[in-house]
Amino acid sequence: MLRKLSSLKARSHFASVFTISAVLLSLLPLTARAGQIGGRSYFERAPHLVRTAASNVLAHTPSAYEFTIQVPSDAGAALQTVRIAQEENLDRVSFDPSQSRAFLGDHMARGQSVSLAAIGGERPNNKSETTVTFNPPIQPGQTVTVVLDATANPWQGGVYLFGVTAYPEGDQASGLFGSVLDMWIYGRMKTMC
Repeated sequence: MLRKLSSLKARSHFASVFTISAVLLSLLPLTARAGQIGGRSYFERAPHLVRTAASNVLAHTPSAYEFTIQVPSDAGAALQTVRIAQEENLDRVSFDPSQSRAFLGDHMARGQSVSLAAIGGERPNNKSETTVTFNPPIQPGQTVTVVLDATANPWQGGVYLFGVTAYPEGDQASGLFGSVLDMWIYGRMKTMC
């Protein structure tokens, strides 16, 4: 009887070890590649918005807005797409997506132009938001500046906030909201006679 009990315990232990091993082996494909879980791409370290600027800061005048985005060298994935959106405010900027462009580097160290594969957005009637897809993607360690032409700055002077959501290269990419920076727009001066 003691032998039977001992044999039964040994089989039970073997079955437990076998089951745990099978479960662990089934999880291996999920961790096979850095920057990807379950087929979805992600950043290990987020790209971030390092600079915003406008060519004209007067209210209700045409302007070119520059958004400089840095992809950390340890990002774990290349930057494929960015969504730039103005945060809620009294007034809105109106971007003209057809005039969008990008280049490597920043305003001071302008590099080569970057081709854009797509320009647009999830909400086409929201002119203060646009999505830009790079072709080729921006590699870790690189900086890119996106230039968006505005048909006009907001009517009201004040501080306007812009946020950037970054998407890594890949078919099933998870967007990561990176950062928000401000842009000052100055109202027109009224003179008294």
